[in-house]
Amino acid sequence: MPSALVNNSNVSFICARDFVWEGETYKMGEDFDQNIAIGRIELLVRTRRIIPVVDSTDVKPRMFHREVRLRSDVERRLGVSSRDVVTQLDQTDPDQTSERSDSDSVDTTEGLGFDPADHNIDEVMEYVEEHPGEALSVYALEEQGKNRPRLKSRLDEILNQQAEEENEEENTND
Repeated sequence: MPSALVNNSNVSFICARDFVWEGETYKMGEDFDQNIAIGRIELLVRTRRIIPVVDSTDVKPRMFHREVRLRSDVERRLGVSSRDVVTQLDQTDPDQTSERSDSDSVDTTEGLGFDPADHNIDEVMEYVEEHPGEALSVYALEEQGKNRPRLKSRLDEILNQQAEEENEEENTND
């Protein structure tokens, strides 16, 4: 049975972290083409490689209300925005054959200034408590860095709680 995520034209996907899928490398903040992983989209969502997003809460599917997020919120939390990506693509010379240097690459953690790999679990949790809006970015950085299961589990609990609170707010506003 096909996923309601794939069959919904209002839902698109953003890479939540850097990962390799079928030999292709995907970077955090990039759009992910759902046709690449038909039948396996839910696996990528559950393993937090991609995040399903919509442009408006009006088109958010009820079946996946906890997983589907607003694109603007996800881009802000990941430290990227579609405007930055478009600007970067517009500035790239299509005839240029040399690779971009590391200094030209987009820093997806810009503005975060906190690397969980430099801290123990208690320090990371203290930081997330003080900066709850950065929990998703910290989670993504942890997956790319030390990838500590206990810390990821605690961060996952916070992210799920935030999602539930957002859903409650949406339901009270409707």
